[in-house]
Amino acid sequence: MMSAVEVQKFSSRREDAMSSESIVEMPVLLETWLLKSLEEAANEQGLTTAEMVRRLIRDFVYYSDGDLKAP
Repeated sequence: MMSAVEVQKFSSRREDAMSSESIVEMPVLLETWLLKSLEEAANEQGLTTAEMVRRLIRDFVYYSDGDLKAP
């Protein structure tokens, strides 16, 4: 569990990252079945696999605290 100071530092870093316009590439290793499932779910929603991954990560980051709202 994070202390209040750690939470504050994490929140500040996240706000700094959200305000920047930089984009980074993040290589990820997935099992074949997981990638296929992800591709199918993305296609069903009319998204590319990359769009789906970005949404999943964004939603996790925004909603894991419970106090931030997605843009």
